[in-house]
Amino acid sequence: MNKIDGSLVRLTGYLFSLDVTTNQFTRSNVRRTRILSLETESIIINVLPESANIENIRYDYVSADHIHVTGGGIFPTCRKP
Repeated sequence: MNKIDGSLVRLTGYLFSLDVTTNQFTRSNVRRTRILSLETESIIINVLPESANIENIRYDYVSADHIHVTGGGIFPTCRKP
């Protein structure tokens, strides 16, 4: 946890996701910074690194429980929280 401001929390760490084919959790290789609301679970803000070119960032809807976030290698594929 980096900072708390009211009901907002800034966190930095690694994404862990469940690989349903092996039933094992895997850790991403990229550290991420996110801002979460303690009042609602539906708001998650990804903080982009300064080197990110926001013109290349895309969120692609795959299914109800899967989103691909792409941007020239800045984010690996991730599951929707």
